[in-house]
Amino acid sequence: MPPTRPLVVLLRGINVGRANRLAMADFRAVLTELGLQDVQTVLQSGNAIGRAGGDPADHERTVHDALAARGLTVAVLVREVADLALAVDQDPLAVLATDPSRHLIGFLAEPLTADARTRLTDALQTAQDSVLDAGDRFAVVGDHVFLWCPHGVSRSPFGTVPWPARAGVVATLRNARTVRSLLDRAAALG
Repeated sequence: MPPTRPLVVLLRGINVGRANRLAMADFRAVLTELGLQDVQTVLQSGNAIGRAGGDPADHERTVHDALAARGLTVAVLVREVADLALAVDQDPLAVLATDPSRHLIGFLAEPLTADARTRLTDALQTAQDSVLDAGDRFAVVGDHVFLWCPHGVSRSPFGTVPWPARAGVVATLRNARTVRSLLDRAAALG
């Protein structure tokens, strides 16, 4: 059996409104059935950590397929803890962000092509420019997107950006407080 290490599982679009409802106890049960150990969920929005061996991409497929078998078709991203830590370390907006609930980190399902990076950056820039100096800022660094929405995420112009169309890949956003909580819990797993 390969050595285990903490992995982070992120679901996109779970428990938003009435669509794609998934109780976190059921989510934990699915992950446990798939062989993850010490599974914990964070909040009700499809965040989990657990210990497992193997390739994160393999876990993405098996979790996706297990949820699809239960009638849920959602994007699944599985990341090494180091990927979340790298995102936090690379975050150029951390110095601006005074409220972690309004500071978002986007995780991309795969690396952006140069063309997709340009399309996404242009769309985010257009959204940022659409509001006269509201303070909203963005950055795209590596495989992560960072957003600072000082007046709240729901009031941010970034909410109008069609992410999959612009980036060409699935992206899921988490606020900085949630990312920090996932890192803290993963560190406790060792």
